[in-house]
Amino acid sequence: VMATFYAQGSSDDFLRDRGFDKKWTTMEETKKEVWQDVTKGPKRKLSQAEKLEKAKKASEKVLKQADAIRYDVNGGELLKMLEKRDKKSERSQASSQDTSTKSSKPRTAQSNTQKPSIPCNEPKLVKSVSMKVEKVKGELDSIVACHHDKPDIQLLKLAEMFEENFSQCKLDFSWSQQVAIGQSPAAWEKEPASFLSGAVTELVSRWIGDFDSSSLQQFFTFLVETAMPGGGLNGKGGEKPYVGLKALLQIMLQHCSGDGSTPSFHENGLRLGRFVLQAEGRVAAQAVPSLLWMCCQLSSKNVVAALNCWFLHLLPVVELERSHGGKLSKQSAELLKYLLAKLKNAPAAASTVVDGETLLRIVKLSHPGSLQENNKNNETLAVLRSELSGILRFAMVGKSQSVRGSIVPLFLPIVSTEMPEDLQATSKELMMTFLRQDTEGVTMRELVKHHQG
Repeated sequence: VMATFYAQGSSDDFLRDRGFDKKWTTMEETKKEVWQDVTKGPKRKLSQAEKLEKAKKASEKVLKQADAIRYDVNGGELLKMLEKRDKKSERSQASSQDTSTKSSKPRTAQSNTQKPSIPCNEPKLVKSVSMKVEKVKGELDSIVACHHDKPDIQLLKLAEMFEENFSQCKLDFSWSQQVAIGQSPAAWEKEPASFLSGAVTELVSRWIGDFDSSSLQQFFTFLVETAMPGGGLNGKGGEKPYVGLKALLQIMLQHCSGDGSTPSFHENGLRLGRFVLQAEGRVAAQAVPSLLWMCCQLSSKNVVAALNCWFLHLLPVVELERSHGGKLSKQSAELLKYLLAKLKNAPAAASTVVDGETLLRIVKLSHPGSLQENNKNNETLAVLRSELSGILRFAMVGKSQSVRGSIVPLFLPIVSTEMPEDLQATSKELMMTFLRQDTEGVTMRELVKHHQG
């Protein structure tokens, strides 16, 4: 039998020195040639430089191991966090359902007649999100204090706060691509931001409004490509509900989009369609409901920008679907009607995208006989024909004399040549509207020139 060796003396000496009774015997151990003395000596006092170095290493270790989320500029880490949370929630729900099924398994014939029990952790339907204005203000102040020189991270922290608060509630919010097609545009302006109090909405909108247009555009891009169906250049947005991000997007469009007098991240509505998927030079069909919703939100404070977006990005949708009777085309026309009804208070200095060529395009589109096409989308065309005077009114908002003068020569040939009667009647009606609204006399001068020519 191999003996156990120690640094000094035998095993009996080792036990005796440490106060053990002789009745204790040593057990055989694996061979250890040397035992090191691990008793700690007196603490050595660290120098100031060593203390700083130790603190630096500890700080680095905390940053690596902490569960706080670090964000990159494009919000990718926030998106990963949200997806991870959703997967965890799905697993938790599946687990609770399995547990409920096992626990409610009938043991007797009598228990067969009992209704299955509802899991106790099922959230109740609520009408508001509990975000107190004092708490939100405190969190916003904390975000600024921690990331005072990083506006992109501040905005992403705000998005995280919204999504966390909304995800904890069960809300009656049913907007989706399918539902949007059958809803009135007036219903879109209410939810999901209406689940918040007016004070919170005002506080958050003021806070967002302090950022520069570049940061807002970057943040807006992140919200659209994450929360909206068909959002982003690849059209993969909206795969998860993200109601909190939709509410934040709604606040940005309604309260932080400017009035057209200053630069905005959407350039007075002209760029709004570029935030969603494009196909063949126009907005892709899967992204149209999202753009309709965003355009409607924009009209809350800037109806001219919303109409600019409609004529630039949604008119091609109506033209594309005119032979198919599509629901997207009809809903686009309904939104146009809704926007034109809000045009009365538009500023006179606003800049619009509707010129004479666009107006003529719409007139011919609404009279398919002039294009010799079999147009099946009668509901859409009926809306366009009924709104021609409103479209003309919008075309003349803030227009210069040269633009107004260019409209007249395009319609005069229609009136004076052999064209379908309905098209001629519409053109004559528009010319009379020009004469009534043109206080500067541009229309009359153009008519005189045409008659003399």
